[in-house]
Amino acid sequence: MRLSYTSSSSESFTEARAKYVMGKVYDDFHHMLYRGFSSLKAGTLEKWWNDLSFIISRNALEKFEIQFKSEEGEAWAVTYHVVADGSIHVDSASGGINYYRVPHDVSISIVLTHDPNDDTVEEYLSEKGWNSGATYLSLDESSHGAYSKNGFGFGRNTKGDWS
Repeated sequence: MRLSYTSSSSESFTEARAKYVMGKVYDDFHHMLYRGFSSLKAGTLEKWWNDLSFIISRNALEKFEIQFKSEEGEAWAVTYHVVADGSIHVDSASGGINYYRVPHDVSISIVLTHDPNDDTVEEYLSEKGWNSGATYLSLDESSHGAYSKNGFGFGRNTKGDWS
């Protein structure tokens, strides 16, 4: 008996799915805020979340990374990879990252990658004061769950020593 197999994937983006997974990111941002990082100015995470929400609503977000860097050269990051091909089905609980492992006086920044062909996003980022040329941390990534809704979501990874 012969068996044949096929696999297909399709674009799973919808605005409702994007809002759902961004809600999980919102929870993560609040965990960062509650940690009490001294360099995190009021409204910064909300601004980042609003900007990311706009970009994902255009289906133009590819990935982003929140970076934590100490004056001593230690670094940590949380990276979110967009998965829009219908292959993501894990929906982890938000949180679960021990931000107390990171010193409270680190510098915090964000890096993102988006579809460069979306002129509306380019214009938006320029108006909001985003700069190009940022880089992702060159550290090994470890999976730290995923957020998804009906095949669309984020794979969430950590970089650095979070233990």
